[in-house]
Amino acid sequence: MSKSRFVLDNSVKHLKGLFPQGSAKTITECGLKEGADDIAVIDLCYKRDAMLVTTDLGIQQKCRQYQATKNDCLSGLLILPDGAEQQKRVLKDIQTGRKAFHHSHYKAKVSWLQLRHANLVINTRVPGQPSVQELCDCKWED
Repeated sequence: MSKSRFVLDNSVKHLKGLFPQGSAKTITECGLKEGADDIAVIDLCYKRDAMLVTTDLGIQQKCRQYQATKNDCLSGLLILPDGAEQQKRVLKDIQTGRKAFHHSHYKAKVSWLQLRHANLVINTRVPGQPSVQELCDCKWED
C-alpha cells in the first residue's frame, strides 16, 4: 500500500492539486466509497500514517475516541474552513508563510513533519493564525 502524507475527505477533495505532487490522496483514491463513515476515514489515515484534511469540526472528537480504542496516535488533523475559495486562500497563505503553525512545545514555527509526528490538530477556521493543539493526551518525547 503506497503511503501519502495527507488524506483528503470528500469536503476538500478538490484541493488535491494544492498539495505537493504525490503527497495527497482522496479517500476514494485510497479505496473508500464517497459516503464512507468518519471512522472508516480515520482508520484509513491511521493505516496510512497520514494527516486527515477535512472541514468537519466534529471529527476531532471522533479522532480522540478512535485513538483511545487503538491505544495509539494518529498523524494529525487539518481542519479547513468551508468554501472552496476560502480553503484555497488558507492553503496558499500556509505555503507562502502568511499563516504559520505555532505550538508551545516548539520554539520556532512548526513544520508539517512535526505536526504529523506530534499528532497535532490544526484548526484554520479561527481568525488570524491557525490554532494548533494536541490531538491526543500522550506525553511529549524530546
